[in-house]
Amino acid sequence: LIFVVFLSAPGVLSLESEQYQDEDGIYHLTFADADQVLEGSQKYVFVFFHAPWTEFSDKFLYEVKLAWQTMKQNAQHLAFAVVDVSDQKDLSLRFGIVDPPSFRVFHDGAPYEFRGNRTSHGIIATLNEHMSATWKPEKIEDSVVELTDETYDKFVAK
Repeated sequence: LIFVVFLSAPGVLSLESEQYQDEDGIYHLTFADADQVLEGSQKYVFVFFHAPWTEFSDKFLYEVKLAWQTMKQNAQHLAFAVVDVSDQKDLSLRFGIVDPPSFRVFHDGAPYEFRGNRTSHGIIATLNEHMSATWKPEKIEDSVVELTDETYDKFVAK
């Protein structure tokens, strides 16, 4: 499962349809609809890539749900979404997730590392930091590298 948290500067959430939400207001995304949320949004998006077959990942899922319960009063600026990585392998691979559970923060469609504590309190604190005007994200390099004669040596040297 992927939890996606939308943190906002002013703007309109790209995914407005309630058809994607569960009873808690958490979005459930697939490869087919993820672009609607991630690409056109000016929001910050916290993504939890959840592997439902692991107890460790289930613990994080619980912490993410606790964080959502605390933060959902800011729903006009914030949303969470879930994608099951066992069901949505192409989506997780698209964002370079090879070892779930994992977290990412998206802004303007670009993924960034989530460097916060993985408890509900840590998630809340980190997301509040991301919403601040002083946050300076480090962009993750694309996980897909096109190998050419020019890029081969640089890629292999990594």
